[in-house]
Amino acid sequence: MLKIKSCKKIHYGELAEGCKECILGRKSVLFITGKCHYQCFYCPISDDKRMVDIVKINEKIIHDPDENTGFEEIVREIKLCNSWGVGITGGDPLLVVERTSRYIRSLKKEFGKKFHTHLYTSLQCVTSERLNEVVRAGLDEIRFHVPIEDKTFWSRLELAKDNILKRGVEIPAIPGTKSLLKELLDYIKSLGFISFVNINELEFSDVSDNQLTDKGFYVKDQLSYAIENSEDLARWAVDYGRSIDLPVHFCSASFKDDIQLRNRLLLRAENIRKPYDDLDDDGLLVRGEIRLNSVGLAEEFSLKEVFDTLKEYYEIPDEMIFLDDDRILIAGFILEEIFRDLQDHKEDFLFSDYIEASIIKEYPTDDHLLIEKHPL
Repeated sequence: MLKIKSCKKIHYGELAEGCKECILGRKSVLFITGKCHYQCFYCPISDDKRMVDIVKINEKIIHDPDENTGFEEIVREIKLCNSWGVGITGGDPLLVVERTSRYIRSLKKEFGKKFHTHLYTSLQCVTSERLNEVVRAGLDEIRFHVPIEDKTFWSRLELAKDNILKRGVEIPAIPGTKSLLKELLDYIKSLGFISFVNINELEFSDVSDNQLTDKGFYVKDQLSYAIENSEDLARWAVDYGRSIDLPVHFCSASFKDDIQLRNRLLLRAENIRKPYDDLDDDGLLVRGEIRLNSVGLAEEFSLKEVFDTLKEYYEIPDEMIFLDDDRILIAGFILEEIFRDLQDHKEDFLFSDYIEASIIKEYPTDDHLLIEKHPL
């Protein structure tokens, strides 16, 4: 039984539609390019995507993003996740505005007008022409990243004044910038057309950790990548938003993993799980796995021979075992049972010393990210 995890959000005012769908795990992430004019010191984008024109939908790389086959892959992933919309991010989507607009238009055609699209962009990339193009394509919601320590581009928010789409600002809570944040919130309030402000808890990443450490930032505890004092600043921003009647929402680091990602994984897992898979409470696939060890590979044992022998001898139903490229996937309870028998009768199964059997947990994503492995 699928159990979507709920949470209590810290915010003042109504949440943006994109946030509501995100909480439910109903939003797919469309990374549309790694190109960006601005290199923020806290940017979490990994080296394989940073400044690279790459397209991903959730964890899946799209190899021909500007061809029909690429769009078909995106549609398939969205359907597997039962998503009600996409968050278009990067890099900066407005740097590839033709591709971005084409995707928005095509997604609306494929899934209908109610399919929700929101987009993240930095003010450095904002022009009236680019805004008008994505609005004409059918974009529902835009979220501006405002460089809080550089007021040069703040006025570009006013370019969105006459657009009919939902407009918001989304920034990280950078400790030590309280006075600048107050000034920004006051400015946003004075504009009168910004619907919401999202404040994200600042986090370390493999890419940003050195720059953040150099600036004197540290993790708030041993169980988190979140930065000390970022949450306090974000909570202050919510309270200040309340005092000036400006909707402000705090999105914590733990929410992204415990709620947002978990719910999306659960939805996808329900669609892709095989009869040999179990699901844990976090939406991870629990399955048995058999691989040839290094000795077996050197001896050129055939994985297919192992597969055929196990399937026939133990009369394993077709749906409970599968020969993958470099491994055998099998129901965990079956593997535990037959592995004991294999060890007890090695003379009958010459390959038994050359296989590695484990119960594993994997993300139900296109990259099959391994989370846990318990050798038998």
